[in-house]
Amino acid sequence: MRLPWWIAVALAGALVAPSCQSGHTINGDVTLVVVAQANYFCSDVPGVVIKVYDEQEHLVRQVKSDKGRTVIQGTDVACKAAYSVDVPDSNFYRIQPEGGKSERLTKAELEQSNWKVDLQAEVSLENG
Repeated sequence: MRLPWWIAVALAGALVAPSCQSGHTINGDVTLVVVAQANYFCSDVPGVVIKVYDEQEHLVRQVKSDKGRTVIQGTDVACKAAYSVDVPDSNFYRIQPEGGKSERLTKAELEQSNWKVDLQAEVSLENG
């Protein structure tokens, strides 16, 4: 017996959908510590590249954070920017912001933090 086309499509979608959703989204803020000789606005501060590696140290995703958006209270040398990156399922992740220290986290630690990781990076606005 042959299934009607709309049932076959629905079943095919149900079989494919779970494998497409096996990853996670890591997000958070990046504190952009600015090196500049002149005054600047946070909106002048470019975003930074954020690389995510899996447990075998393979680069799995790379994104660029937003530009700076808000000055961090009590300082005139840092801005915050947001980032979000979709990653495949893994037991371990290393998150490396350009110009910053990497964070090594297990899947359990990320689940505990609701997949939110705040990072810090240095950004130079110096000419040359």
